[in-house]
Amino acid sequence: MKFAFWNCCGGVSNKLPTVNHIIDSVSPVLLFISEAELSKDQTWVHINGYDRHSSDTLTYGRSRLICFSKSHSGFKMVKAKHDDVEVIILEDHQTRVAGIYRPFKHINGNTSYIYMNKLIETLTEAAKTKKKVYFAGDFNVSWIKKSTERTSLENWALSFGLSQMIKSSTWSRVIKVGNEQTIRRSLIDLVFLNDLDAIYTVEDNYTSDHNLVSIKTQDVLKEVHRTKIFRRNWNSYHPDAAYKDLAENYELQMADDLNGNVKIINDALTSIMDKHAPLRAIRLNRKTDIIDQKLEKAKKRRKRLRKKYNKEENADLKQRIANQVTQLNNYIKMRINTSRKNQIKTRLEGKTSRPSGTPLPSLKGRNLGRISS
Repeated sequence: MKFAFWNCCGGVSNKLPTVNHIIDSVSPVLLFISEAELSKDQTWVHINGYDRHSSDTLTYGRSRLICFSKSHSGFKMVKAKHDDVEVIILEDHQTRVAGIYRPFKHINGNTSYIYMNKLIETLTEAAKTKKKVYFAGDFNVSWIKKSTERTSLENWALSFGLSQMIKSSTWSRVIKVGNEQTIRRSLIDLVFLNDLDAIYTVEDNYTSDHNLVSIKTQDVLKEVHRTKIFRRNWNSYHPDAAYKDLAENYELQMADDLNGNVKIINDALTSIMDKHAPLRAIRLNRKTDIIDQKLEKAKKRRKRLRKKYNKEENADLKQRIANQVTQLNNYIKMRINTSRKNQIKTRLEGKTSRPSGTPLPSLKGRNLGRISS
């Protein structure tokens, strides 16, 4: 799948040829356009095969952020926490995508500080999901220099294990300094995601100061390694019916040697079992290699303590075991979160080796809640 994000600068109604070119060349499932300045009654602004969504903030009756989603793609709108921020969130069964626009001019008495706090709160709620997350758009926060806004976004991204992928400038404008013209550049269109296998591109040559940012996910089906074994279906076996079948339908002609007799008896019994208790295939998932040995040991110890807790009758000892299980739960959570953050930091620093102690998703455990007596 592909998702595209573009700040059209000054309204989209007069730039439909460019929008159609983006649709034809990129073919995104979702196309977010900021500074669209589009009112809801402008129904003539549409794209064949796409549905139009608008942000709830209507500045002077116009939406500054819109999204075109491919029809029948399965993506549905998710309500944002704050109605007065320019955020559109859509999701399907395994992906959540958000388009963001942080304008310079604010409405309803919002200052830049208040608006940034509301934006962080909205993104925090939107990031609370187990799905793959792709948040992008024009944040109007320079990633080239340090600022309080950049620090807020960095802290938010780190808390959810998200990476900011764009490294080159996404905005450029020709300005006049004295008698000379120069090009001013900045990096204010950002992409935050937790899918490190996704591919992003930044393209210019569009009728805007902002470049087009697109994300391509790797839709590769993971191979499932399974082992197939065969076991007899004893649920359908009835000894009386098998004995009757053997007595009525099988006449055993014995051989002269012992080995021949054994083979005759085995063949008859096998034929009876195949009829009354047929073989059935059982497929087992192959156990994945363990990366974090300490985490696996903690999980095994927690499992032993839970069994001990169920057998213990003394209330004081049960409470002591419950406290130990709670400590192990907290340790497992902490180790998983720490390993994820270390993995993100390692990718950001450009290292290719996997950090030690990185757990697999299958090591999370099913129940991390506290056992109470």
